Amino acid sequence: MSATDHAPDAHGPAASLQKAKQALRIALRQQRAAQTRTPAQAQLDAVQLADRVCSVPGFPLAGTVAIFAPLADEIDPGPLGQRVRAAGGRLCYPRVHQKSPPQLTFHLCSEHELTPGGFGVREPATTLPQPAHIDAFIIPGLGFDRRGGRLGYGRGFYDAALRKQPAALRIAVGYDFQLQAAIPTGEQDEAVDFVVTPSERCTTAARTLPAPPNKEDSP
Repeated sequence: MSATDHAPDAHGPAASLQKAKQALRIALRQQRAAQTRTPAQAQLDAVQLADRVCSVPGFPLAGTVAIFAPLADEIDPGPLGQRVRAAGGRLCYPRVHQKSPPQLTFHLCSEHELTPGGFGVREPATTLPQPAHIDAFIIPGLGFDRRGGRLGYGRGFYDAALRKQPAALRIAVGYDFQLQAAIPTGEQDEAVDFVVTPSERCTTAARTLPAPPNKEDSP
């Protein structure tokens, strides 16, 4: 047997998928960076996003919600987080752990407790508590489609986190232009249940939706 028998096929389906993903990542990064919004427009987008996420079936019952601190050109889920807290829910934020394989852990805290971490993302301290379970994920990304496809940043952090919490509601959020006709996906890519933008709420039907959570069951 030659040394190349088990080498990955640089021209096979997996390589083609990765090339398609990378090309779309570049295009969507450029489009997102080129967006010009005044602070008032950005705030309006954030409020409209919160309105639509709160209308997702089952979401108002979520006792523990995983949310994220946005990058400079990502949509801001801050107003949504404020509504979750006002309704008695708890928020947890992701922290990247640089080990093999890299992974996310989620820690209960408020946004003002976050500090600069890896990849330019604000994240919680490791000493903050982790929830026993998460009822709903608010998920960032570069692009999404109506079938539940999601294009992340290429490291698989959220795919791994979602696999660990299959009963949680999965809601991807972004600007309107991030909702694409089709996202290239593979077997390791986890689908989302809803895609929400400031002007649209899309039910993907990618999975059989979990039963609505009971807030009283959240520790």
